[in-house]
Amino acid sequence: MGELMMGQSHGFDCSTPGDNQLIPARMNYPIQVCKIALTSWDAVDVYFKTQTNTLSGVFHFTAGGGLVLDGPEGFHLFTTGPGEAFIMNLSAGVRVTGTIWGAYG
Repeated sequence: MGELMMGQSHGFDCSTPGDNQLIPARMNYPIQVCKIALTSWDAVDVYFKTQTNTLSGVFHFTAGGGLVLDGPEGFHLFTTGPGEAFIMNLSAGVRVTGTIWGAYG
């Protein structure tokens, strides 16, 4: 992924148990996530984190479960520390697909 500007999005498709990087770290820049939409293909627990901090509680999904996290315009759901990646952790090797909107900032 190249330069990410606020309001831009990209899709993701993850199935590795444990940490899955959704937005890579960029030296000296935090990541601001403003929206996430995702669907799980089977039962799985999901949470969001950086390399050093947990950013959310655990979301429990059943097969075909979906979720949209969105706030008002200009609201950031999650902000990482400078130089940290935005990561989705999966409790099992279940396919989770979706779209994330955010920016380096």
